[in-house]
Amino acid sequence: MGDPGERLTLYCLLLDCGQRDDIIRYVDATLLRQDWPRIRRLTARRVTRLWESRIPGLAA
Repeated sequence: MGDPGERLTLYCLLLDCGQRDDIIRYVDATLLRQDWPRIRRLTARRVTRLWESRIPGLAA
């Protein structure tokens, strides 16, 4: 996803509702870490806590 706004929307949806295969296919770990401060503000707390517990460095 080259457009940051579209990527942000896609990542928020995938992290909340996506299937494992979709997340593996569409989410880039580097871009996720880069976009995390914005994703964190737009996503439910239960979702951010879950992902921060699974991916080192997101909670920083």
